[in-house]
Amino acid sequence: MSDDSRISAYLFAVEIDGIETARFQKCEGLEAETEVFEYEEGGGGVLHFKGRSHYPNIVLERGINENDVLFKWYKQCTEGKIERKTGSVVLYDLAENEIRRWDFYNALPCRWIGPRLDAHDPRTFAVERIEIAHEGFFAEPLKSEPFERERKPVEEKKGEEKQNEEIREKADKQLKLYIENNPEVKGKAMVVAAYDVKTGKIKTVFAGPSEGKIHPELISRANAIGGIGSKGISERNTVGICAEFKGINELLLDGSKIENIRLTKAVRPRTGEIRPYCDNCKEIFKDIISKGK
Repeated sequence: MSDDSRISAYLFAVEIDGIETARFQKCEGLEAETEVFEYEEGGGGVLHFKGRSHYPNIVLERGINENDVLFKWYKQCTEGKIERKTGSVVLYDLAENEIRRWDFYNALPCRWIGPRLDAHDPRTFAVERIEIAHEGFFAEPLKSEPFERERKPVEEKKGEEKQNEEIREKADKQLKLYIENNPEVKGKAMVVAAYDVKTGKIKTVFAGPSEGKIHPELISRANAIGGIGSKGISERNTVGICAEFKGINELLLDGSKIENIRLTKAVRPRTGEIRPYCDNCKEIFKDIISKGK
Protein backbone atom coordinates (compact mmCIF):
# COMPACT_ATOMS: atom_id res chain seq x y z
CA MET A 1 0.00 0.00 0.00
CA SER A 2 1.37 3.41 -0.96
CA ASP A 3 2.09 6.06 1.66
CA ASP A 4 0.56 9.43 0.72
CA SER A 5 1.56 11.07 4.02
CA ARG A 6 5.14 11.77 2.98
CA ILE A 7 6.04 15.46 3.00
CA SER A 8 8.88 17.12 1.12
CA ALA A 9 11.71 18.26 3.36
CA TYR A 10 13.16 21.02 1.21
CA LEU A 11 10.68 23.88 1.77
CA PHE A 12 11.44 25.38 5.15
CA ALA A 13 12.38 28.66 6.78
CA VAL A 14 13.94 29.82 10.01
CA GLU A 15 12.32 32.39 12.31
CA ILE A 16 13.97 34.13 15.23
CA ASP A 17 11.54 35.65 17.72
CA GLY A 18 8.73 35.36 15.17
CA ILE A 19 10.55 37.05 12.28
CA GLU A 20 11.45 34.99 9.21
CA THR A 21 15.15 35.61 8.73
CA ALA A 22 16.22 33.44 5.81
CA ARG A 23 15.62 30.44 3.60
CA PHE A 24 18.27 27.79 4.11
CA GLN A 25 19.44 24.92 1.93
CA LYS A 26 20.01 22.51 4.82
CA CYS A 27 18.93 22.17 8.41
CA GLU A 28 20.33 19.53 10.76
CA GLY A 29 20.12 18.90 14.48
CA LEU A 30 16.38 18.56 15.10
CA GLU A 31 17.10 15.75 17.50
CA ALA A 32 16.57 14.90 21.15
CA GLU A 33 18.05 12.15 23.28
CA THR A 34 17.32 11.28 26.90
CA GLU A 35 19.70 9.32 29.11
CA VAL A 36 18.25 6.22 30.74
CA PHE A 37 19.76 4.73 33.89
CA GLU A 38 19.30 1.11 34.88
CA TYR A 39 18.82 -0.09 38.45
CA GLU A 40 18.94 -3.81 39.14
CA GLU A 41 16.54 -5.01 41.81
CA GLY A 42 17.30 -7.79 44.24
CA GLY A 43 15.02 -10.24 42.42
CA GLY A 44 16.82 -9.79 39.12
CA GLY A 45 14.48 -7.23 37.63
CA VAL A 46 15.82 -4.07 36.05
CA LEU A 47 14.21 -0.66 36.49
CA HIS A 48 14.81 2.22 34.12
CA PHE A 49 15.00 5.86 35.23
CA LYS A 50 15.04 9.02 33.16
CA GLY A 51 18.24 11.05 33.11
CA ARG A 52 19.11 14.33 31.41
CA SER A 53 17.87 15.20 27.94
CA HIS A 54 20.35 16.38 25.32
CA TYR A 55 19.73 18.55 22.28
CA PRO A 56 22.46 18.85 19.63
CA ASN A 57 23.12 22.20 17.98
CA ILE A 58 20.89 23.19 15.08
CA VAL A 59 23.11 23.55 12.00
CA LEU A 60 21.91 25.74 9.14
CA GLU A 61 23.48 26.05 5.68
CA ARG A 62 22.69 28.50 2.90
CA GLY A 63 24.20 30.39 -0.01
CA ILE A 64 25.74 33.77 0.72
CA ASN A 65 23.31 36.65 0.16
CA GLU A 66 22.51 40.11 1.49
CA ASN A 67 20.58 38.80 4.53
CA ASP A 68 23.04 38.81 7.43
CA VAL A 69 20.67 38.95 10.42
CA LEU A 70 21.94 35.70 11.93
CA PHE A 71 25.61 36.57 11.42
CA LYS A 72 25.07 39.91 13.15
CA TRP A 73 23.47 38.01 16.04
CA TYR A 74 26.54 35.71 16.21
CA LYS A 75 28.94 38.66 16.01
CA GLN A 76 27.06 40.37 18.84
CA CYS A 77 27.55 37.29 21.04
CA THR A 78 31.31 37.17 20.32
CA GLU A 79 31.52 40.75 21.58
CA GLY A 80 29.97 39.76 24.89
CA LYS A 81 26.47 41.09 24.13
CA ILE A 82 24.69 37.80 24.81
CA GLU A 83 21.09 37.85 23.62
CA ARG A 84 19.24 34.56 23.90
CA LYS A 85 16.28 34.19 21.60
CA THR A 86 13.33 31.96 20.83
CA GLY A 87 13.26 30.56 17.31
CA SER A 88 11.48 28.17 14.97
CA VAL A 89 12.20 25.93 12.02
CA VAL A 90 9.07 25.98 9.86
CA LEU A 91 8.16 23.37 7.23
CA TYR A 92 5.91 24.30 4.26
CA ASP A 93 4.07 22.39 1.56
CA LEU A 94 4.36 23.15 -2.18
CA ALA A 95 1.71 25.89 -1.92
CA GLU A 96 3.70 27.50 0.93
CA ASN A 97 1.14 26.52 3.56
CA GLU A 98 2.73 25.99 6.95
CA ILE A 99 2.68 22.30 7.87
CA ARG A 100 4.71 22.03 11.05
CA ARG A 101 7.11 24.08 13.15
CA TRP A 102 9.75 23.17 15.72
CA ASP A 103 10.12 25.90 18.36
CA PHE A 104 13.44 26.08 20.20
CA TYR A 105 14.20 28.37 23.13
CA ASN A 106 17.01 30.14 25.01
CA ALA A 107 19.08 29.90 21.84
CA LEU A 108 22.33 31.58 20.91
CA PRO A 109 24.66 31.16 17.91
CA CYS A 110 27.89 29.35 18.82
CA ARG A 111 29.69 28.84 15.50
CA TRP A 112 29.84 30.40 12.04
CA ILE A 113 31.66 28.86 9.06
CA GLY A 114 32.28 30.98 5.99
CA PRO A 115 32.39 29.81 2.37
CA ARG A 116 35.19 27.74 0.86
CA LEU A 117 36.54 29.89 -1.98
CA ASP A 118 38.26 28.33 -5.00
CA ALA A 119 39.19 30.41 -8.05
CA HIS A 120 39.93 27.22 -10.04
CA ASP A 121 36.47 25.68 -9.65
CA PRO A 122 33.65 27.72 -11.25
CA ARG A 123 31.10 25.14 -10.04
CA THR A 124 31.69 26.05 -6.39
CA PHE A 125 29.05 28.21 -4.73
CA ALA A 126 29.67 30.45 -1.73
CA VAL A 127 27.97 28.73 1.21
CA GLU A 128 27.91 29.65 4.90
CA ARG A 129 26.97 27.55 7.93
CA ILE A 130 25.84 28.68 11.35
CA GLU A 131 25.30 26.57 14.48
CA ILE A 132 22.74 27.50 17.11
CA ALA A 133 22.87 26.06 20.63
CA HIS A 134 19.57 25.86 22.50
CA GLU A 135 17.97 24.35 25.62
CA GLY A 136 15.22 22.28 24.04
CA PHE A 137 12.39 22.39 21.53
CA PHE A 138 8.86 21.19 21.02
CA ALA A 139 6.92 20.52 17.82
CA GLU A 140 3.62 22.08 16.93
CA PRO A 141 1.01 19.42 15.98
CA LEU A 142 0.88 18.50 12.30
CA LYS A 143 -1.90 20.47 10.66
CA SER A 144 -4.58 18.27 9.08
CA GLU A 145 -5.23 18.41 5.33
CA PRO A 146 -2.31 20.77 4.68
CA PHE A 147 -2.61 20.52 0.91
CA GLU A 148 -6.33 21.33 0.73
CA ARG A 149 -6.48 24.55 2.66
CA GLU A 150 -5.34 28.02 1.70
CA ARG A 151 -3.03 29.61 4.24
CA LYS A 152 -4.38 32.86 5.66
CA PRO A 153 -2.68 35.51 7.78
CA VAL A 154 -2.89 34.92 11.52
CA GLU A 155 -4.94 38.09 11.95
CA GLU A 156 -7.64 36.75 9.62
CA LYS A 157 -8.03 33.19 10.83
CA LYS A 158 -7.65 33.79 14.56
CA GLY A 159 -9.35 36.17 16.87
CA GLU A 160 -7.15 38.06 19.29
CA GLU A 161 -8.40 36.04 22.24
CA LYS A 162 -7.59 32.72 20.59
CA GLN A 163 -4.18 33.95 19.51
CA ASN A 164 -3.36 35.06 23.04
CA GLU A 165 -4.41 31.65 24.37
CA GLU A 166 -2.15 29.85 21.91
CA ILE A 167 0.84 31.99 22.88
CA ARG A 168 0.09 31.39 26.56
CA GLU A 169 -0.01 27.62 25.99
CA LYS A 170 3.31 27.83 24.16
CA ALA A 171 4.82 29.79 27.07
CA ASP A 172 3.53 27.17 29.53
CA LYS A 173 5.15 24.38 27.47
CA GLN A 174 8.42 26.28 27.24
CA LEU A 175 8.45 26.87 31.00
CA LYS A 176 7.87 23.15 31.65
CA LEU A 177 10.75 22.17 29.32
CA TYR A 178 12.96 24.81 30.91
CA ILE A 179 12.48 23.22 34.35
CA GLU A 180 12.80 19.62 33.11
CA ASN A 181 15.98 20.13 31.09
CA ASN A 182 17.95 22.42 33.40
CA PRO A 183 18.91 20.64 36.65
CA GLU A 184 20.53 23.82 38.02
CA VAL A 185 17.11 25.50 37.98
CA LYS A 186 15.82 23.03 40.59
CA GLY A 187 17.58 24.95 43.33
CA LYS A 188 16.04 28.29 42.43
CA ALA A 189 13.21 29.78 44.45
CA MET A 190 10.90 30.46 41.52
CA VAL A 191 10.70 30.32 37.73
CA VAL A 192 8.27 32.01 35.36
CA ALA A 193 7.83 32.76 31.65
CA ALA A 194 7.04 36.26 30.44
CA TYR A 195 5.56 36.44 26.96
CA ASP A 196 4.47 39.01 24.37
CA VAL A 197 0.98 38.38 22.96
CA LYS A 198 1.70 40.43 19.83
CA THR A 199 5.13 39.12 18.78
CA GLY A 200 5.12 35.69 20.45
CA LYS A 201 8.44 36.36 22.19
CA ILE A 202 8.94 34.29 25.36
CA LYS A 203 11.50 34.70 28.14
CA THR A 204 11.89 31.87 30.68
CA VAL A 205 13.77 33.00 33.78
CA PHE A 206 14.46 32.12 37.40
CA ALA A 207 14.40 34.42 40.40
CA GLY A 208 17.51 36.53 40.96
CA PRO A 209 18.89 39.97 40.12
CA SER A 210 18.59 41.06 36.48
CA GLU A 211 21.91 40.97 34.66
CA GLY A 212 22.90 44.27 33.09
CA LYS A 213 20.49 47.07 32.21
CA ILE A 214 17.11 47.67 33.85
CA HIS A 215 14.47 49.14 31.56
CA PRO A 216 13.39 52.69 32.53
CA GLU A 217 9.74 51.59 32.70
CA LEU A 218 10.59 49.12 35.48
CA ILE A 219 12.76 51.62 37.34
CA SER A 220 9.82 54.01 37.38
CA ARG A 221 7.40 51.34 38.61
CA ALA A 222 9.84 50.14 41.28
CA ASN A 223 10.42 53.69 42.53
CA ALA A 224 6.69 53.97 43.25
CA ILE A 225 7.06 51.43 46.08
CA GLY A 226 10.54 52.29 47.35
CA GLY A 227 12.91 51.46 44.48
CA ILE A 228 14.96 48.48 43.36
CA GLY A 229 16.73 46.81 46.28
CA SER A 230 14.17 47.94 48.85
CA LYS A 231 11.61 45.75 50.57
CA GLY A 232 8.80 47.71 48.92
CA ILE A 233 5.48 46.71 50.45
CA SER A 234 6.69 43.22 51.34
CA GLU A 235 8.48 42.08 54.48
CA ARG A 236 10.12 39.06 52.82
CA ASN A 237 10.85 39.99 49.20
CA THR A 238 13.25 42.50 47.69
CA VAL A 239 12.12 44.64 44.77
CA GLY A 240 13.82 43.68 41.52
CA ILE A 241 14.97 40.09 42.18
CA CYS A 242 11.76 38.21 41.46
CA ALA A 243 11.48 36.05 38.34
CA GLU A 244 8.48 38.13 37.20
CA PHE A 245 10.55 41.35 37.28
CA LYS A 246 13.46 39.69 35.48
CA GLY A 247 11.33 38.19 32.69
CA ILE A 248 9.41 41.40 31.99
CA ASN A 249 12.67 43.36 31.98
CA GLU A 250 14.16 41.03 29.34
CA LEU A 251 11.10 41.44 27.10
CA LEU A 252 11.14 45.23 27.41
CA LEU A 253 14.84 45.35 26.55
CA ASP A 254 14.06 43.14 23.54
CA GLY A 255 11.57 45.68 22.20
CA SER A 256 8.25 44.51 23.65
CA LYS A 257 5.64 47.02 24.78
CA ILE A 258 4.53 46.81 28.39
CA GLU A 259 0.84 46.56 27.43
CA ASN A 260 1.50 43.40 25.39
CA ILE A 261 3.33 41.48 28.12
CA ARG A 262 1.76 38.67 30.13
CA LEU A 263 3.04 36.18 32.74
CA THR A 264 2.58 32.45 33.19
CA LYS A 265 1.98 31.03 36.63
CA ALA A 266 5.02 31.19 38.92
CA VAL A 267 6.41 27.73 39.70
CA ARG A 268 8.68 26.48 42.48
CA PRO A 269 10.94 24.20 40.39
CA ARG A 270 12.03 21.71 43.05
CA THR A 271 8.41 20.76 43.86
CA GLY A 272 6.48 21.81 40.76
CA GLU A 273 4.15 23.78 43.03
CA ILE A 274 2.38 26.82 41.60
CA ARG A 275 3.01 29.81 43.87
CA PRO A 276 1.41 33.26 44.05
CA TYR A 277 3.34 36.27 42.80
CA CYS A 278 5.03 38.25 45.58
CA ASP A 279 3.28 41.32 47.02
CA ASN A 280 5.74 43.69 45.34
CA CYS A 281 5.11 42.22 41.89
CA LYS A 282 1.34 42.21 42.47
CA GLU A 283 1.57 45.96 43.01
CA ILE A 284 4.12 46.83 40.32
CA PHE A 285 2.55 44.61 37.64
CA LYS A 286 -1.10 44.69 38.66
CA ASP A 287 -2.11 45.77 35.14
CA ILE A 288 -0.17 42.87 33.55
CA ILE A 289 -1.42 40.29 36.05
CA SER A 290 -5.05 41.35 35.62
CA LYS A 291 -4.83 40.92 31.83
CA GLY A 292 -3.36 37.44 32.20
CA LYS A 293 -6.28 36.08 34.25
